[in-house]
Amino acid sequence: MDTGESWAYRARGVDPLVEVRVVHEGTQKPARVLVHFVADEFEGREERGPPARLKVCSIFSGALGHASGVVVVAVGIRLNPAGAHGAVISAL
Repeated sequence: MDTGESWAYRARGVDPLVEVRVVHEGTQKPARVLVHFVADEFEGREERGPPARLKVCSIFSGALGHASGVVVVAVGIRLNPAGAHGAVISAL
């Protein structure tokens, strides 16, 4: 995660995914990130929270929050280091 990246953000499991931009990563424990909410309805709101609230990195600019109401989310796949039983695939 880098400053300036767009992510799909969800504070709680019942909340919808919204697009945020990473403003700052904290350096102390517990880990915290400062995010800026992109949509106009949030009126420039910023919030600090755990990085676990960032669900999916939005690779394509404008992929979240289309005016049509359709949300496009790309799911990344990460390969964990191979253990005794081979590689383990987990969804981000």
